Amino acid sequence: MWLLLAVTSAVIFGLAGFGMKVGQMRRVPSSMVLIGLYLSGTCGFLLTWLAGGSPVGYSLLLAGLVIGLGSAGGNFAFMRALETGPASLASPIVNMNVVLVILLSVLAYGEKLGTAKAAGVLFILVAIGLIALRPGGAGGERRSPYWLALVLLSTLLFAVRNGGLKVTQELALDNSAVLFFSYLFPLLYFLFRYRGELAAIGPKGLLPALGWGLISGVGSFGGLQLYAYALSQGPASVISPVFSLYGLVIVLLSVWVYKERLTAMQSLAVALTFVGLLLVRF
Repeated sequence: MWLLLAVTSAVIFGLAGFGMKVGQMRRVPSSMVLIGLYLSGTCGFLLTWLAGGSPVGYSLLLAGLVIGLGSAGGNFAFMRALETGPASLASPIVNMNVVLVILLSVLAYGEKLGTAKAAGVLFILVAIGLIALRPGGAGGERRSPYWLALVLLSTLLFAVRNGGLKVTQELALDNSAVLFFSYLFPLLYFLFRYRGELAAIGPKGLLPALGWGLISGVGSFGGLQLYAYALSQGPASVISPVFSLYGLVIVLLSVWVYKERLTAMQSLAVALTFVGLLLVRF
């Protein structure tokens, strides 16, 4: 059952990630996409938290703040990366955060890492090396160092988010409540940071500006809620890699809809990434 939950969470979260890409391709400011994403996500997690009825505590607030930093920072860096490079490369690299989550699960919580998982981790690391050698492709000279830095930063911050949910699960905290605060804090920050842009848009243009972010937030809420529930049912060293396959959804949709092209080396790197992600499932 937990494996089905993990696969479903990956598909839903992948659709959310592609929604962010569509917003970027339609020249919607990343600020509006982020506000929309965290607005609808906050509302969704509020409903599930209220349904559970867990009380507020300092540990809950602190966990929400830390995971919110990983979520908001990771999304912000990822959106910037999409502005300077293809989603079909950015998404697989960002999924490398699964390696850090596996290490956390094995070293801190004693989950077993078998031969297949070890081989998958090695494939993923090789893929990182191949992509880092030439992160661009056509026009890569313009974006190489900055683009790669953004993607690696996003990878690290998403590891804080995904691994943090494993930690809060082990601490017996209500992950719906944790996720509510992890979305609420970034929402308040982005509303303050981009208050000038919001005021300039005006009430009539607000919904079109936030639209793709709101849609992505619904998918983000659904995917993360299922991911958190799956963690309560099975091993994070398997569930986290399966969840990371949401990048495959983004890549396939980006190549299909926007006709993005990869060089031969980049194609090999992407292939190795997904082979690695499949191996760490076992």
